[in-house]
Order: sequence, then structure tokens, then C-alpha cells
Amino acid sequence: MSGGAAQVLYVLDSLPLAALVYDQDLHCVGYNGKAQMLVRPDRPVHDTLHMHAPDIDASTWAGYLHSAMTRSRPITLQPVAFYTGQVKAMLRITISPIRDESDGIVRTGLVTFEDLYLGGGSDASGSEQSWLLQLAHRINGPLDGALRSLSLALAHQDPAKAIDHIKASRKALLAARTCVRQVLEQARYRLAPAVSVQGLIEQAIDAVRAQWDGGPIEVQTCFADDLPKVRCPALVQVMCNIVTNSFQAMAGGGTLSIRARIDRDGYLRISISDTGPGIDPQWMDRIFEPFFTTKLDGTGLGLAICKDMVEQYGGTIEIQNLSGAGAMVTIRLPLTRIT
Repeated sequence: MSGGAAQVLYVLDSLPLAALVYDQDLHCVGYNGKAQMLVRPDRPVHDTLHMHAPDIDASTWAGYLHSAMTRSRPITLQPVAFYTGQVKAMLRITISPIRDESDGIVRTGLVTFEDLYLGGGSDASGSEQSWLLQLAHRINGPLDGALRSLSLALAHQDPAKAIDHIKASRKALLAARTCVRQVLEQARYRLAPAVSVQGLIEQAIDAVRAQWDGGPIEVQTCFADDLPKVRCPALVQVMCNIVTNSFQAMAGGGTLSIRARIDRDGYLRISISDTGPGIDPQWMDRIFEPFFTTKLDGTGLGLAICKDMVEQYGGTIEIQNLSGAGAMVTIRLPLTRIT
């Protein structure tokens, strides 16, 4: 067996999907535990694949296996109806060449099998199955990458290369963490009740005003008549942070104006303006940076958190000084993501 195939076999055991390695004669030379039911040592790989996926004849399977090796590029087939006993699954099957590390020649190939949908009378609706499938793939991808990188790091004798694989693993795990956070936010969205934009904004104003001990501040609001109900619980936190900043900018008193409308491109626009001194132009480019603050007791996280939350919904947030005095924050959120 080639060195490249041996290293791949080492990695196979860490993969959360079925995988096997075949040689130039199309015989299986290695597989992981999840592929055990798919392998018949007495038969070539293309015959075994035809047994489990009869919609594709054996000669066509052989052509795919040879093509991946001779053309030195992966072939992906999906969806493929695959049978193991009485169980039917829809699989994504990828056939990839394996280059020998010593001379770069392709002598073996890799076949991986990934579930797209497991049949069998699930009670979940089609949309729920689709959402769960997307969730599984979004999380599974970076986790696969992390496992492969860690396995390669363990297999390498060269410490420098091992460190590179560990760094790649860390990057993949960070991507998985980001995905999980996005999924949690989406779950909150699905569970959140639909409420009026006006109600969310007034809730934020009341929360800030209840803790305000500065000068008198007049709050003026203007809401368009066609505002829909939204599922965007993060909007309360965003508004609280921005309204708090505006109140603090008008410590001696002033006027806070909030307007909300629907733009022609299908975005909810919320504008928050105050009559404070505005923002020093030299700091404008850094205003959304984490931990950047001009306040003695500030954390520098308020606007950074707002930007992160708004962008998670596919929106934008901008801030500008007004002519004369004061500053205005403009938030735009796509209705397709919040209704």
C-alpha cells in the first residue's frame, strides 16, 4: 500500500462518515468501521457499490473509480439511493484520488459516503427535516476538518507540520463554534413570538429610562403604519445599547428621536438621533471596534455587540454626525430574516 493511502487509513477512523480506500485494480485495501457493511473482500469495489446502489450499473461505477484516479480530481455523486439490508438512505458519494507523498503519483482512491437523508417514516415535516439536515452538515463540515487535521498531526513525525495541522484544526473548531452560535440564534428566532417593532423599541426605551438619573430627556418617536411584527429578540438589546449611549451623550438633557419605516428594498430601517455633542471625527472609524471607548467607565463593547447582532441577521448599522449637533445611528434589517 502507498504511503499516502496508509496515512489516509490512519485518518479514516476519525471520520464521522463511511469511507474506504481502493487500489488500481479496484479492490478495497482499507476501510473504517462505518464502512464495514459496505465492503465485500471477495468482490471488487464497483461490484459492491452496484449491489448497494443498483440504480447505477457496475461498469459505470468502475468508470467513476478509474476516472477519479486517472484525472486526479474528485467526483461527487448526489443523491444516490443506497441500500443496506432493508434500510434505504440517500447518500452523497465522493470518489477522490490519493497521491503518494513520496512521488506524487496516484495509486489509490478514496470513496466516502455521507447521509443526505435517512428514510423510514419520520414524524418530522419536510421543512424540519431540511433544516435539521442543513444544521448537521454545517456543523459536521468543520468538525470533520478538525478531526482530520488532528489525526494528521498525530501521524506526522515532523513537529512543524504537526503544528500546522493543529492550527488548521483550531480554525475548523472555531468555525464550528460560530456555526453553533448561529444555530442557537436561529433557534431563538424560531421560538421567539412575533411582536411589533414599536413594542420592542418602547421596551428598550423604558428599560433605559428606568435607570437614568441624568437630566430630562424628551423622547420623540415616529413609526410607519405598515411596520410588520418581527421575530428579532436581539433588537431589544441593540436598542438598549444605542439608547443608553444617546442618553449618556445628553447628560444634561436633550431630545432623542427614533423613526422606523420599511425601505423599498424590503429592509426595516430604524434611525436613532440625539442632540448631544456628536462624535469626534478622529474616532469615527473606530467606533465599532471591540473595547474602544472614550468614556472613563466604559467597556467599549456596547456598539461592537450591536454590530455583531445586527450582522447576524444580515443587516447593517451605521453612525454619523448630524449637521449642527448630535449623532444618528441607522439600523437596517432584512424583513426576510426577521419576519
